[in-house]
Amino acid sequence: IRPEGIGTALTGITGYTCLAYAPRDPVLFRPVSGDGTNQVCRGSGPGDNLDSYFTVVSVSSLEQCKVACVESSSCNGIEYHESGRCEIWIRPEGIGTALTGITGYTCLAYAPRDPVLFRPVSGDGTNQVCRGSGPGDNLDSYFTVVSVSSLEQCKVACVESSSCNGIEYHESGRCEIWIRPEGIG
Repeated sequence: IRPEGIGTALTGITGYTCLAYAPRDPVLFRPVSGDGTNQVCRGSGPGDNLDSYFTVVSVSSLEQCKVACVESSSCNGIEYHESGRCEIWIRPEGIGTALTGITGYTCLAYAPRDPVLFRPVSGDGTNQVCRGSGPGDNLDSYFTVVSVSSLEQCKVACVESSSCNGIEYHESGRCEIWIRPEGIG
């Protein structure tokens, strides 16, 4: 693992894409409505709240509820009550709306697969490969390799990795999940 993350990208390398990934942190949660507080989550409308839309876990804080969501591969958002009740929303379409004015609840959508969470290291990210601190800095310990069929699948593989800081994708399906702890420079 390279502690400094991806530091640079070499440009002019056809077929490759180098993108930095924002680490998993609370900014990946966004309010469904307003600031997210004093509201409960719903599906497509105010009365759409099927038990199959979520799983319930007990936690001691909103932050722990967020962590439980991040650790679930199918989480699309959370509804948290200050009593410690945490709904991990798994409805495939995500949270559609929120009812406001419900004291003690917070409703937040989780959007780790949002493409804006990946940013080019240089230019638009295309036709370049990722490197550490300079052009020749490309140790095997900086990344793990997976085979995928698209750039989007490479992004998902990154999101599902607890230590991903960026990706290098080649159109052949080679996906490097960069795990250099400091991310991309």
